[in-house]
Amino acid sequence: LFRSDKTHTDLHGALSCAPFIVTFSFFNERARARDDFYRVLGYIPNLSYGLGKSNSKDPQEKLNDEHCCLHLITDQICDLAQGFEATVLGRTVTIKPWIHFIAGDTSGHNNLVGQFNSSNATIPYRDCCCMLSQMSDPIPQCHLITVNEYNVAKKDGDLAGLGLHDIDNAFDRVPFGNVRHGIFGSVPAEMLHVSGNGIMQYQLDVIHEIISSGQHKWK
Repeated sequence: LFRSDKTHTDLHGALSCAPFIVTFSFFNERARARDDFYRVLGYIPNLSYGLGKSNSKDPQEKLNDEHCCLHLITDQICDLAQGFEATVLGRTVTIKPWIHFIAGDTSGHNNLVGQFNSSNATIPYRDCCCMLSQMSDPIPQCHLITVNEYNVAKKDGDLAGLGLHDIDNAFDRVPFGNVRHGIFGSVPAEMLHVSGNGIMQYQLDVIHEIISSGQHKWK
């Protein structure tokens, strides 16, 4: 199972809700490129929409409220993951779905994991235990967070030691294709922000303005 995180906005560009969209990973690339191969399981509202500066909740409380909404969807996935019978090509089979990976942006992935969205976080990245001072190491020695380590930290009340908020995470019981790392191994970095792809066109435009294409007459 695959989840894509997109947004619905109003005329002023404010985020009003985010749909929880899924497709099956056994579909080929051509099928996954078509909208009719996707289904919306639910919409997560922007609980801060319209409140502006009057929203006095702290980040952890806001994140917990978001996961309360997500629970309405993920709890159903957990129920389905117990297995249900179906007939496929004339055969009776037991289907047990899981989430293969989650496609979204950095902020959205951080919210799903429960990661601190702050530059002051001791552990700034969501799937490893590297400190901020280690992030520029040319030969990284990352220790990736495992589901077992997460469960132990949650039980001991030490999720902050992993750079995570102590919330009722909606994905705690959801099965993932990555059994060892769970959701931490299923939220890959998106290249738009990580590698600066979003400003590539502007870089080329600036170079074009500087060098030109030979249309300008020099004085």
